[in-house]
Amino acid sequence: MPYEVRSKMFITLEYPHDFSPDPVRKSVAEKLTRLRRFRRQADYVDFFPGLAGITITAITLSEEVISELRTL
Repeated sequence: MPYEVRSKMFITLEYPHDFSPDPVRKSVAEKLTRLRRFRRQADYVDFFPGLAGITITAITLSEEVISELRTL
């Protein structure tokens, strides 16, 4: 499994957003959860309403996650 995937899994599993007292880790976990939901919908659902808007949201969330990870 690529390092990037393991890193995302570690942050999400090791610091679940419901339990982490660190606001940055909580924010990252919440955003990764949203991105995972978007990915599942895109992968497994034939009809994806609002795709253009969700694409912009996904890019924004990804940029925010990368920025927040740099602060850890």
